Amino acid sequence: MKKNYDAIIIGAGPAGLACGNELAVRGLEVAVLDEQAGPGGQIYRNITGTSSAQRKILGTDYTDGLDLVDSFNSAPLDYLPQSRVWQAAENGDVFFSRDGASQKLSAPNLVLCTGAMERPVPFPGWTSYDDLDAISAYIMRGIKQPPNLMYNPTGELSASQQRGKLLYERTEDNVGNPIPENNRCVTCHPAPLYTDLRKSDVSTLADSDDPILFDAPHLTNVYASAPYLHDGRAKTLEEIWTIYGTDDKHGYVNDMSKSDLNDLVNYLKSLRSPKYDDETPDVQQGSLLYSN
Repeated sequence: MKKNYDAIIIGAGPAGLACGNELAVRGLEVAVLDEQAGPGGQIYRNITGTSSAQRKILGTDYTDGLDLVDSFNSAPLDYLPQSRVWQAAENGDVFFSRDGASQKLSAPNLVLCTGAMERPVPFPGWTSYDDLDAISAYIMRGIKQPPNLMYNPTGELSASQQRGKLLYERTEDNVGNPIPENNRCVTCHPAPLYTDLRKSDVSTLADSDDPILFDAPHLTNVYASAPYLHDGRAKTLEEIWTIYGTDDKHGYVNDMSKSDLNDLVNYLKSLRSPKYDDETPDVQQGSLLYSN
């Protein structure tokens, strides 16, 4: 595999495929990196592996991608599937993980084609605001505690959550360097309560705060406890690391790609309180007081 190219494209969805085809036809030396096992992205996922019956169900919006993928597969470019990009430097160096090893390519031109939109799944009434409002009203009012949609009732983790769990429990960074013990997620937030009940410095004090340590909060049902940090500055879990905890003291994340961070957040949102795993019936004793 070459190390230097005219252009590196990150993402093999519709935009990345079209860009790769165009640049290759114009004579540029192109490398396309994508974390999926095959080209197509979210829109045309597994398009070469679907049956005619499946394509009929998915419709022409999906099958129109066959020609694009066929052109891509025959284009004179280097396609590297299952490559997770975790850094792109200003000098054109692109670092990624593939086949269990870290690698580097370089190019004066970098094209980011990482955006995607999930394909809609139509159901009767899906375009009706009345039906959607009714579902929203039921979730927000009819259920005392909205369900954690990131938790599988069987306890099984999705592929993204499994990758996130590995990141949560890791002891080394993406290039094999040991992560300081106090900077590991699992050190301060071990199962089953996901807290070590100790105070730590996670470098998230505001300028107006006194120099104090913070108790490690539990992470059970963290999906429902926004906003985050001691003063609620972080509106989402992602903001904890992308805006306020960028020095790796509140978890080691600066070597992670956006996909890695998404996986970590998906795992965190799957954590729930151990009380839900206690099958003992919740029985309360009551009494009546009669008076004449």
